[in-house]
Amino acid sequence: EVISWDYEPFTIPYLDDKEATRNYIPDFSVVCKNDKNYLVEVKPLSSSLRNTDSNLRKRNACILWCEKMGWTYLQWSAEEKQPNTIFSLS
Repeated sequence: EVISWDYEPFTIPYLDDKEATRNYIPDFSVVCKNDKNYLVEVKPLSSSLRNTDSNLRKRNACILWCEKMGWTYLQWSAEEKQPNTIFSLS
């Protein structure tokens, strides 16, 4: 069951292709009653945006941050309609 969620909750630093530090902003954070926390990125399923160099760098930084913090990274698309299968919004 979801306790809270936030849109663009904070930034996570990552290195771009020139090794400059940039900031990635996850789309959503979700905190659940079962002590599970999620960072969620929303990208179109059929989009080439999912695998650009920049987005791969952002995703990798987010995954590492999640591992360090004990959170789970999720990437969704509107077409997949996954939130209802993972979160109880009652």
